[in-house]
Amino acid sequence: VFGHLAQVGMWAAFFVWRGALTAYHDAFYFSLVSFATLGYGDIVLAPGYRIFGALEAACGSLMMGWSTALIFAAVSRSVDRGGG
Repeated sequence: VFGHLAQVGMWAAFFVWRGALTAYHDAFYFSLVSFATLGYGDIVLAPGYRIFGALEAACGSLMMGWSTALIFAAVSRSVDRGGG
């Protein structure tokens, strides 16, 4: 969870640094919604930066899947060893 939040924070910092969004709290909210692939649309990026919202959603989707696979592998190993 903390790794995902760190990535969301880095995306938010990028958006503020590049001027796609003006306030960090708005950028963090936008990043969290995009990373989770919800995409509410209540906050949008500046027109020249909208591709980065799509890239963040793709990254978030892949990272959530990767995390799920790691958790599944850890639980499977635990069960196989008789720990579950």
